[in-house]
Amino acid sequence: MNSIINQNNFNGVIVVSTDSINIYSRAIGYSDLENKRQIKFDDQFVIGSISKQITAVLILREYEKGNLDLEDSINKYLEDIKTWFY
Repeated sequence: MNSIINQNNFNGVIVVSTDSINIYSRAIGYSDLENKRQIKFDDQFVIGSISKQITAVLILREYEKGNLDLEDSINKYLEDIKTWFY
């Protein structure tokens, strides 16, 4: 991990987990570049549209495992949320 971070001038938070157990975590760089404010683990980030691709991959992996059907309503999995906009 360190060589990747150093070679690519990484700025962000890395968390590697398995079975809900963090096996590696590190905050590197700045949350505010202009004021040189160091990143903390509880900082919030605007992630933009990249989360759509990550969500799609995770959903398709669960589909391949047989854990969900692509035609299911989202309410089947997130039933506590009463209103959905389609």
